[in-house]
Amino acid sequence: MKRLSFLAVTAIVVTIGFSSCSNDDPAQPLNVDWNQTATVYGKVLIVDDFTNTPRKWTTADKVNIVATVAYSSLNPQASGTYQIPSDKITYTPSTGEVQVVAPVGRNGTQVNLKLLNFKGSVKLSGGTIDVIWQGSTRTVYDLYPGDVAYLSDNWELKSSYDYTPVANKGDEAN
Repeated sequence: MKRLSFLAVTAIVVTIGFSSCSNDDPAQPLNVDWNQTATVYGKVLIVDDFTNTPRKWTTADKVNIVATVAYSSLNPQASGTYQIPSDKITYTPSTGEVQVVAPVGRNGTQVNLKLLNFKGSVKLSGGTIDVIWQGSTRTVYDLYPGDVAYLSDNWELKSSYDYTPVANKGDEAN
């Protein structure tokens, strides 16, 4: 009798489990129409030699930029944030130029750009130190299909407020 009860309970649990599953997975990302895009251009420039006067702009070897748009600007019934794939974001180290191709909706789209912190070095009167350059965000408003926008406020990192020295091995306090 116990064996029959166990089998009956197991069958009921399995039946409920299969009947409660749905083919509609809410975690599936929405399809994004890449036929409607806008392009954003900008620059990442740094001053990494504080021994020169006047100081000169240069570029970083490698930076990472994350770009996002609100799903609702692409589909009014959607919510959440869409992260633009990295292959739609280009950084040219020799010039510091950034290009982001973003999907946009016909009612206008806000594109959010975030420069992530990145490693580098800074030359000071006492020598060269390793640093972490502090990233920041930029937003471009009301982009429509076919628009080309230029960041009016590029990423210009030029003072000691823009970086944090890296603690190297042996720098610890004794």
